[in-house]
Amino acid sequence: MTRRSFLGAVGLTATGTGVRVTDLPQLPQPIAGQFVGVHAGRLIVAGGTCWSKPKWEGGEKRWTPAIYTLGPSESEWRKGGEQAEPLAYGGAVNTSAGVVCIAGQGPAAASASVHLLFCDGTRVKQRRLADLPEPRMLLGAALSGNSIFAAGGQLSPSATTAATTVWELEAPDGEWHRARWRAAPPIPGPGRILPAVATCEGGFCLASGASLSEGPSGGSQREYLLDGFRCKRGTGWSPLPSLPAPVVAAPACSDASGRFLVFGGDDGVLASKGPELGPRHPGFRRAVLRLEDGHWREIASLPESLVTTGIAQWRGSLVIPGGEDRPGSRSARVLLIQGVL
Repeated sequence: MTRRSFLGAVGLTATGTGVRVTDLPQLPQPIAGQFVGVHAGRLIVAGGTCWSKPKWEGGEKRWTPAIYTLGPSESEWRKGGEQAEPLAYGGAVNTSAGVVCIAGQGPAAASASVHLLFCDGTRVKQRRLADLPEPRMLLGAALSGNSIFAAGGQLSPSATTAATTVWELEAPDGEWHRARWRAAPPIPGPGRILPAVATCEGGFCLASGASLSEGPSGGSQREYLLDGFRCKRGTGWSPLPSLPAPVVAAPACSDASGRFLVFGGDDGVLASKGPELGPRHPGFRRAVLRLEDGHWREIASLPESLVTTGIAQWRGSLVIPGGEDRPGSRSARVLLIQGVL
C-alpha cells in the first residue's frame, strides 16, 4: 500500500463549497469497528476487525487488539500498544483525559468493559473505568456537557432485538475513574443498533440506525430507520426531522455551531444483495448531511463512504480512519475532511 505523508496529501473530489477531502497515511491494516479518538495531539485508532480474505471468498473475520497513533506531519502510523482485550463495535468518546472506549464485541461475546486510552509520548496507556451495567455492542456514544451517553446496541451477537436503553456516565470534575453509570431516559423510538450520534444543539442527538427482529429462518433481520431524536437535560427527548435516507453506521459529529453532521452511511438498499455483488458492490451513501433550521441539508459528497468506524476532530479538521467500504470488505484509507467545521 502506498503511504502518503500529511504534507503530500492528494486532493480528492468533494462537492460542496469550501469542502476539501484529502488522504492521510493509510492504516497499517484494513479494519472496521475500531475505536477512534484524539489525545495529546495524536490520532488514536484501537481494536477493530479484519478479514483473512474478502468475505465473499470465504474469509474469516478476525479481531485485532492493536492500538495505532499518528502525530502531526508523520508519514506513517505507529503501534502504540494493545487493548486489554480485543474488542470492536463499541462506542468511543473523546474527552480531555483521553478516549473513553465503551463496551463492544469480542471474538465470542459482547462486552461491558470500559477503558480510558491516553497518550504518553507515542505510547498509549489504559485505565479501566466502571463497566456498563450490561454487555453492549453496536451502540452509539457521545459526550454532552459533563456526561457520556451510551445508547442502543444489542446485548449479544445472536440478539434478535435492539436496545432502547441509554446509560449516562457523569463526571463534573473530569475524573472519569470515579464516575458510575446510571440509567438515562430511553430512546423513545424503536431500539436500534449502529445509530449516528453526536452532541448537537445543546443536547445528545441520535439518528437512524437499524432495528432488529427475528428473521424467517432464525437469526436477526434489520429495518433501516429514518427517525431521529435529541435529548436535553431537564426536558428529555424530542423528535428530529426525518432523514432523507437511512444512515446506518455513519460517522457523525457536530460543527462549531453545534449542528449535527452525518457522513455517508448505509441506506440498506442493497443489504440483501451484498453476498451476490461482492466486489461489485458500489459502496455506501456518500452524502454529508447537516441539520440546520429544522431540515437536513446535503452540504458535500465524499469520494468514498466508510462506515462502522469513528470520526475525530484533529487540528481543525475531521478524520475518518478505515472502516467498511462495502459489505464484507475493510479499508485502510484515512480521510481528512476540511471546511466542514
